[in-house]
Order: sequence, then structure tokens, then C-alpha cells
Amino acid sequence: MKAPQKAPAELKIFAPQLSSRLESLTPTADDWADVGMFKGALIENIDYERLDAPALSIISSQLRQLRLGQARLPRLELLDSVLTAVDASNADLTRASLTRTRLEQLKGVGLDAQDAVLKDVSFNHCNLSLARFARARFSNVKFIGCQLTDADFSNVRFKDVMFRDCELTGFDLTNTTHQGLDLRGSRIEGFKAGLNELKGLILEPEQALSLVHLLGVKVFPLEV
Repeated sequence: MKAPQKAPAELKIFAPQLSSRLESLTPTADDWADVGMFKGALIENIDYERLDAPALSIISSQLRQLRLGQARLPRLELLDSVLTAVDASNADLTRASLTRTRLEQLKGVGLDAQDAVLKDVSFNHCNLSLARFARARFSNVKFIGCQLTDADFSNVRFKDVMFRDCELTGFDLTNTTHQGLDLRGSRIEGFKAGLNELKGLILEPEQALSLVHLLGVKVFPLEV
């Protein structure tokens, strides 16, 4: 008799290692482009709409209530940092690198993070609808209570990634590869995937039943 499967262990990720003392800074838009790196900084309540600062590094810092809508930040590096209530709608974060970073209440509608690399990252109550993550690599990443309607995850690589209590309407796993991808507790209406992408998914029983049609199975009640 086959032994019952064990429930997956809770995903653990490394938390940001923030500096013990943060220096409060108010850099101008030109400073962001000229300095190239901020370390041990606290930056808050500043409007940086349409900021242009490629290859910027932010290390062991906190960013709060910044407005970065339509900013150009390709190859951004975020390391050991926390972002809270930042508006990055329609920002360009292509080829960004995020490591040991926590994002809380981020507004990232239409965010472009194609080809990004994320490791030990948590997204808490973020709005990432219509965000583009094509070809990105996710390792040890948590999404908690996030809005991800019609986000693009095409050709993504997931390893030990959890979506908990998230809105994943239109979630498309076509051509993705994954290991330890946990969707339990999230809404997956309009879910799209081929047979290869279904293998290994971690789902609740009700979620699994809602995906039966993807296997070509027809379900009808028996009429007596």
C-alpha cells in the first residue's frame, strides 16, 4: 500500500540584513543617477516620477512612500533592503537583481521586470496586476495577499515559490519550469497551463478539481 504523501514544509526565506543605523537621506533625481549606490540609507516621502538611473544599487536600506511611476531603473540591484508603500507603476526594472529583499504594499501595476533575478524575496500585499516577469528567475520567493491579475510569467523559472492568498486570475504557466511551486490559498480562475506545467504543482483539492478541464476530462453530473 502506498504511503500517504507528506504536506510540503513551510517555505523559509532569508530576511533582509538591514544596517543597524540608517542615515536619513533626501537625494535629488540627479543624485540617484550620479551616486550609483546607496547603502545604509533611509529615503522616504519623495516624488521620483520618471527617474532615469540605470544600474543603481540599493543595499541595506529602507525606502518608504516613494513615487517611482514610469521610472527607468534597468539592472537595479536591491540587496538586504525593505520597500514600503512605494509606487513603481509602469517602472522599468528589466534585468533587476533582488536578494534578501522585502516589498510591502508595493504598487507595481504594469511594472516591467522581465529577465529579473529574485532570490529570498517576499512580496506582501502588493498590487502587481499587468506586471511583466517574462524570463525572470524566482528562487525562495513568497507572494502574500498580492494582486497579480493578468501578470505575465511566460518562460519563467520558479524554484521554491509560494503564492498565498493571492489573486491569480489569468495566471499563465505556459512554457514555464518550476519546482516547489505552491499556489494553495490563491484564486486561480482562468488558469492556463499545459500538461508539463501541471506536473509538480502544489494545490488544494478544490483547486486541483478546477483544473481537470486542462487534462481534457469532461465532467457531467449523472442524471437519474
